Amino acid sequence: AVFGSVDFDITDTLTATAELRYQQDEARLGAPVDPSLPVPGKAKFTDTMPRAILKWQPNPSTNLYASWSKGVLPGQFNAQYISATPFQRAQIESQFPGVSEQAPSQQIESREIGLKQRLFNNRLEYSVAIYDMDWTSMLSGSALVVQTSATNTTPLILTGVLIPGDSKLRGVEFEGTALITDNWDVNLRFDLLDTEYVKFFQPFVAQLTSQTSRWDGNTLPKIPQRTASLASTYRGRVNPDWGWYVRGDVTYTGKAWDSEANIVQTDAYTRVNMRLGFERDNLLVELYAKNLFDDDSWDYAFRSVSFGEPGGQLFVALPPASGGTVGFQQGLIVQPP
Repeated sequence: AVFGSVDFDITDTLTATAELRYQQDEARLGAPVDPSLPVPGKAKFTDTMPRAILKWQPNPSTNLYASWSKGVLPGQFNAQYISATPFQRAQIESQFPGVSEQAPSQQIESREIGLKQRLFNNRLEYSVAIYDMDWTSMLSGSALVVQTSATNTTPLILTGVLIPGDSKLRGVEFEGTALITDNWDVNLRFDLLDTEYVKFFQPFVAQLTSQTSRWDGNTLPKIPQRTASLASTYRGRVNPDWGWYVRGDVTYTGKAWDSEANIVQTDAYTRVNMRLGFERDNLLVELYAKNLFDDDSWDYAFRSVSFGEPGGQLFVALPPASGGTVGFQQGLIVQPP
């Protein structure tokens, strides 16, 4: 890779920055499971990533900026397609037109405006950003059922066949920290996100959707559209050698869909954690309680593969468990020197 950056001061408070990164990535793949298939060898992915920033700083405590950039996740081998037999490949191609041995590089074009500021003698600082992103050639691993061979009608499930698609992400992020007293701080953060598939093909759950496999306009799965957190820590002294602190965290996680088909949506939930610690030099003793009020909402949900009905299984992630129970978790941490 090669990287370069140039700053230009338009005025004493207005600065323009231009950056460019050029990179080449080389991938190698081992021999297919089927020894009769050719070894694909290696692939090279060449990408250019520019970024431009305009920054206005009327004083040392204020930074108002606008940026535009392109990011890249290098391409990769479509290993499941490569390892398939010619008979199986024909079936994959009939379901995924345009599928190939190499999945293209994923690209994100991002536009962002934001403000960062410190106030009240640096006792309050916050940042807020509004962003809009176009995600092209986003890769999704799909599972599909094919016939094993022309003479063997046994169904074979292939997982992880890579299919590119496009989506949009728009949102607002805020984070602020206030020092109420020299011993007491408070942190607030929230994210508002809107996601949408622009062009996306995924037959994984077609058995559940009357064979529908295009999800243009749907919301990206497993990503909550609203999240927030409030945290506060108070510190004190037991004596000249020992200090103590108490910390509370409240987190909010909004609803999220299970799959590209947007069939099942998990509930929003709020969880509370508490910590009480004592520390001296490099010794720490901490009592903690996670999920203090025993919220039993699902963390998230996702679809997986069922040999009888692909896409028909719904898996959920439960809150942290302790002693074989779901929900409230407590413990003691001792961090010795």
